[in-house]
Amino acid sequence: MRLAASRLFLDVYGFHDSVVLRNDLKTQFSINIFFDRRVLRTRFPQGHTLIAKDALCREFTMKKLVCCSALFACMAVVSPVAAQTIIISDGDASSLQSYNLLTGAQNWSVTSHSLGYPLSVRNSIWLGHRDNTDSAFEYSFATGAPTGNSAVLSGVDQSQLLDGTTDGTFNYSVRFNDSGVYRANADWTDSNFLFSVPVGGGLPVGIAYSSTTNSMWVSTATQIFRYSMTGTEEFFFPHTGGFGALAFDNNNNTLWLVPNDPGLDLLHYDTSGNLIDTLVASGRSSTVWGAEIQFAAVPEPGTVALLAGLAVAGGASAWWRKRKNNRHATSVRVR
Repeated sequence: MRLAASRLFLDVYGFHDSVVLRNDLKTQFSINIFFDRRVLRTRFPQGHTLIAKDALCREFTMKKLVCCSALFACMAVVSPVAAQTIIISDGDASSLQSYNLLTGAQNWSVTSHSLGYPLSVRNSIWLGHRDNTDSAFEYSFATGAPTGNSAVLSGVDQSQLLDGTTDGTFNYSVRFNDSGVYRANADWTDSNFLFSVPVGGGLPVGIAYSSTTNSMWVSTATQIFRYSMTGTEEFFFPHTGGFGALAFDNNNNTLWLVPNDPGLDLLHYDTSGNLIDTLVASGRSSTVWGAEIQFAAVPEPGTVALLAGLAVAGGASAWWRKRKNNRHATSVRVR
């Protein structure tokens, strides 16, 4: 059968002792396979094939291959381009940039307003002001061009609001000076103190919201913390990226740390603190403190597509159970 997600196409062939996934896309892409609390990440060069052999083929197929069909069906509906894009801001350089999270390629780079740091990304980008003064401005998600919309901010001094995030209704930022989390309207107006984050690992700079757990992730130079929406610390893990901005991908429940140092790679973590991968994103501005992935709640169309994919999984599972192949696992490889 053929599975499609936007421009992603995989030919899936079933054999008695193996399953083959072939990349027909005209570029390399990466795939994450989650099973038994582990992550298998592999890159698919154009025209190459992933082969899962024997018993491992059965586990891969039943637990993940068919689940991948559900995931791909969901991705086909849930804005795959948005899910693959991260927006970063450097207010000192008046820079706003967009990067592809699969390839590290820069989508666009534009001039924003001075000291525009905290980001919220929905259908468009609202970029606030580091000190909650002057105005916030709206930019196009697709091109970075100003939309012409702006909002006058309160002017109440909240200096060093660097990174920002959104829960789909309100925006949030973390203040470097006092470890405070602030909540504002969708256009960054009416910013008010919400709670403090007593981070033991240093001053907070990155912030990202998870709709899956209704919690806030906050990063320091050495650690990433998860807090409840009332400020209770729930979990933390170390990271190696130094100071930087933080973004949460609500499409797959993973975190991206964008180091302030443009010479360092982006770091991709799962919510247990495991490093999934690193990504080279060349041409980043020199003082990035803001990063955000377009907010996505659980969408109705995606849910329908997921259920449809699971229905396919059920049929494939029944077919597989009829096959009594007792061989042992031998290999998984890309060729």
